[in-house]
Amino acid sequence: MGKMSAKNLNQLKNGITTFIVLITRVCISSGVQPSKAYAYSDEYLQVLDKTNSEAEIFPLLYKIIDKFIGLIEAREKQRTINHVEKCKIYIDTNYRKKLSLQEIASEVGLNPSYLSHLFSKTEGMSIKEYIYKVRTERAMNLLRFSNSSIMEIGEYVGFESQSYFGKIFKSYTGMTPQMCRDWSYVKI
Repeated sequence: MGKMSAKNLNQLKNGITTFIVLITRVCISSGVQPSKAYAYSDEYLQVLDKTNSEAEIFPLLYKIIDKFIGLIEAREKQRTINHVEKCKIYIDTNYRKKLSLQEIASEVGLNPSYLSHLFSKTEGMSIKEYIYKVRTERAMNLLRFSNSSIMEIGEYVGFESQSYFGKIFKSYTGMTPQMCRDWSYVKI
């Protein structure tokens, strides 16, 4: 760092002022609302102006770093949630058709492998597992409240074969589609 002042305290204050300006810009470029970033910037610049010793500088610097990194992390988390929610909404409305990771990622506006990683990290399951879960839930509802055949329901919710439908259905519910249908007719 260049020498901006002969006094150590002033040199540190000038360096931290520069740091605050730069980290504020980084926050804004990462999507943090400018008014929020500038408010914290102004607050910390005022606190910095009132410091009278080097001993006060470093705890303040750590607070500044924590605050601005926290702002960036919160923004990234919100962005992550938005992408995952868009993905889930797309699947929820298009579960009946054949869905590919490439198609979903294109719809959400992310790289397929990044979306897959993000989804798994956020939801605790893969996108494929989520698709099967949605299809199984819809099928369960139809088995209970419609007169359509099991084969028709399996095809309707997006399974290409009745045997695969039965296999996935049982893995998610612990029962076969026929057991689910029979159970729904039992009067409690």
